[in-house]
Amino acid sequence: MLVTDISLCQFYREISKRAKNKNYVWIISLIARHADAKEMYEKLEQDWTSIDNLTNDKILFVFSTNLISNSNSFFHTPGRESYVGRMCPFAEMLNGEDIRDNYGDLWNLYDNFDKVDWKQKHSLAITEFAKEYGISEEQLPAIFVWNLQTSRYKIMPLKADENLYQIIKKVIIKLEKLGDEDGELGKNLVDQKEKIWDDVFDEYHGKMEHKKSNAIPAEHEKILKELFRACVRMQGNSAYYGSEENYRNDYIRDMLITGGIDARDQTRQGLSQNGKESGELDLLICENELPVTVIEALNLTCVNKRYIDKHIEKIFNYDPAGNRYNILLSYVTVVDFPAFLKRYMAHIEAQTYPYPLSEVEECAMEEISFTNSTLIKSTYYRSGHKCTLYHVCVLIP
Repeated sequence: MLVTDISLCQFYREISKRAKNKNYVWIISLIARHADAKEMYEKLEQDWTSIDNLTNDKILFVFSTNLISNSNSFFHTPGRESYVGRMCPFAEMLNGEDIRDNYGDLWNLYDNFDKVDWKQKHSLAITEFAKEYGISEEQLPAIFVWNLQTSRYKIMPLKADENLYQIIKKVIIKLEKLGDEDGELGKNLVDQKEKIWDDVFDEYHGKMEHKKSNAIPAEHEKILKELFRACVRMQGNSAYYGSEENYRNDYIRDMLITGGIDARDQTRQGLSQNGKESGELDLLICENELPVTVIEALNLTCVNKRYIDKHIEKIFNYDPAGNRYNILLSYVTVVDFPAFLKRYMAHIEAQTYPYPLSEVEECAMEEISFTNSTLIKSTYYRSGHKCTLYHVCVLIP
């Protein structure tokens, strides 16, 4: 084999796609510095047979440690000879033989293996992984749980003497009781499965440490407040009832400008929705001539999942610089607004995003509280930075 080494982040991206295609539901990883990992790994190896018997081929286990040079997983490089591929020296799959293409001993396949400072390289790999997924140093060692059905993850800090087997066993037993029902119960099952991790971990550590406050940063709040004020004015103006999207966008733009916001419409930037050419943004917000956020607007008469997904995809495609936050503005015309919001929230929680999704939650701002408008915040990590997509839903007759 001719191999190159890949980082822990690259390894995780590789196996997550493959695991989903092989019908795994979860990936559970133990992420740790070497000093924290040794005893945990030895205990996990001892308990592995018992854990594996519980999983029913639904959970892929990955362990990260300083250096694993024996029996490394090999991933073939498409279009190259069968012996050309990639290996990660810092991760071992405790099951998942169907995920890798082959395996081998890294020390025997990697040129100048003995000349590499693998300990330092591992430290950098853990630092990169932690930055990518928003894990603080204080949270290490941690269980990293990836739900392949929802593309969402959880971070569970561990103590050095933690009984990892007992935690995983309790979760798996509770998951098995839920069964694998689909149909109308599918979304509820996903929610229940997510909650099980919280409940079990709470038994060991109390309140989940990784949960974030739903506070809105001040720099975001300024623009969001002006946007809500503009929307409230539109709700009271019958001239915009039943109007086309562009007509409403013009009004929102003018109101934002009046409020001191540098709002520009139909600016050509980034990729179009099909990825082939520049496309038009509804509104681009700038500060000091630099873009800070995109506002993409749409008219909705129901939770049109395909249409909503298309506009979310447009936002990510039109944002090559990677704004810290963007806004999806929905002009909603429905009879039952609360029922619409419930279905909308369920959809965006289940939606597959281009980047790892951390959480979705309804938010509130001081001085802004209306029954016919709602703010929802979805948080994800892009290139190691925490970013937000705000969903603003406004009821308009």
